[in-house]
Amino acid sequence: ETVAAGAEVTPPQGEVTPSQEESGSAAAPAAAQEGTVVGRGTHPTAGFSITTSSDDMSAFVTLLDGANRPDLEKLRAALRAANVVFGLDEEALQKVCAADAALNEPLPVAAGQPAEQSRDAVVEYLFDLQPLKAGREGEHDSIDFRDRGDIPQVNDGDVLARKTPLFDGVPGKDVHGRALKVRKPKDVRMNAGSGTHLGEDRLSIVASAAGYPALTPAGVIAVFPEYRIDGDLGYKTGHVDFSGRVIVSGVVQQGFRVKCGELLAREVEGAEIEASGDVVISGGVIGARIRAGGSVSAKYFHTSHVEALGDVLARTEVVESEIESSGAFVGDRCTVLASTISARRGATIAEIGSPSSPPSRIVVGVDERVMHQVLQYEIQIAELEKKLEALAAEREELDQQRAELEPRIAALAQVQDRAIVRQRELERSLKAGDGKAAAQLELLAEQTRSSEREIEQLFDQQDKVNAALDRLDQQRAEDEAAVVACRAEIMQLRAWSEENVGKAELKVQKRTHQGTLVRGAYVEVTLNEDKNLLWLEEREVTNEQGETSWRLMPKS
Repeated sequence: ETVAAGAEVTPPQGEVTPSQEESGSAAAPAAAQEGTVVGRGTHPTAGFSITTSSDDMSAFVTLLDGANRPDLEKLRAALRAANVVFGLDEEALQKVCAADAALNEPLPVAAGQPAEQSRDAVVEYLFDLQPLKAGREGEHDSIDFRDRGDIPQVNDGDVLARKTPLFDGVPGKDVHGRALKVRKPKDVRMNAGSGTHLGEDRLSIVASAAGYPALTPAGVIAVFPEYRIDGDLGYKTGHVDFSGRVIVSGVVQQGFRVKCGELLAREVEGAEIEASGDVVISGGVIGARIRAGGSVSAKYFHTSHVEALGDVLARTEVVESEIESSGAFVGDRCTVLASTISARRGATIAEIGSPSSPPSRIVVGVDERVMHQVLQYEIQIAELEKKLEALAAEREELDQQRAELEPRIAALAQVQDRAIVRQRELERSLKAGDGKAAAQLELLAEQTRSSEREIEQLFDQQDKVNAALDRLDQQRAEDEAAVVACRAEIMQLRAWSEENVGKAELKVQKRTHQGTLVRGAYVEVTLNEDKNLLWLEEREVTNEQGETSWRLMPKS
């Protein structure tokens, strides 16, 4: 609101004008000409006007052109009349009353105190609350919808969440002395569930066990040593990589990968399983690949490949599959059709083959799984060593590039040093009145700029070479560590194989059909007729001439 100078207005309740203070009588129209007019927003007076900002956080005095300067007391009285009572700047008031004060522009004289706003409590979760994504981007901008991200893993002692406490705001005041209120901040609770505990600072939640972290719908933070999937493991869940036990109530579907400590599932169809422990399938395994550091058991195996450090158990049948076990194959009620079974600790099978199926191959007493694993490690070592040779050649080339850059940089640095000395000489000549010095200085400046650009380019090249060398060294260290790890695995596998003596024994409780090949550590036989209740073991025998040989013979 703006009130013209000389107008009569009514002061706010409880306020008096400077004229009233002096005369003790009610304000008259002439009072405005003596310097007091009060209104809200803009307050013109005789000689000056008082204005406040739209938020009432600032007050200004504008001196009118041609009017007398107000004295300090009248200015204070006018401000009180305008209800500008908080945040007055005494130094600013004195400047307004000074003879050289600026005219016709707002001069600040008071400022309110802003409120410090409240802040709500916030919890920062240090694990992914939604680890399962829509899919992971692959090569050529394709999306692998089977890969939905990694399951977060935590260890005992890991911090899972941190809380920033709430902050109660501090009220402020405007120039009229009115309080600027602040809202009440909101608090938030952190709930520690199973596998977690509240930290000593009471502002953090810490894992008490290894597993995968989760925030429940009730807002409880927990760590589960098991990763449970209700239903199938497929597009909804994506690939699973979890160091603990994975429990799938449904089917591990075609095209998905599971890497875990242990796996319990109803069925596996066309999936790839890698477990450091046991794999237990209550139903069947169809078209899958399984590698386990423990035992593998299932109702049946169809067109699948299984490698197990422990025993392999099949309850009904093995069809067109390859099974390699460093333990025993246990199939007391199992029929084996058109399959290869290798079991270091022997095999027990209900029936092998049928009149119409292709023959099967049974290997006992030999650890083909370890042999194949050692071969894979040796292939991996050969590939890594070839890669290391390529890295060494690349590093030699980069070393050569760096060696070529260093003298060029040093030479340019010397050029710049000489240019600085020459510049100082020319500047002295210029001061001494040498007219040619200015042109020479300009030419020298251009040469200096050119050399600076060149040296910057060389430094940039040097930085890139050094960065490439760092990456190569890091890659070389990783590859060398991988070679060492592979060799250690080979030594461990061989040592384990030597400590655990094989058992070249096959027991078939019903019928073994002709064409079945049985192989031990030293000898193999192919049955040329059906056999019932076959029980073979590989033994070393001595003939009448004292010659020894190995044979697969009926167990006595």
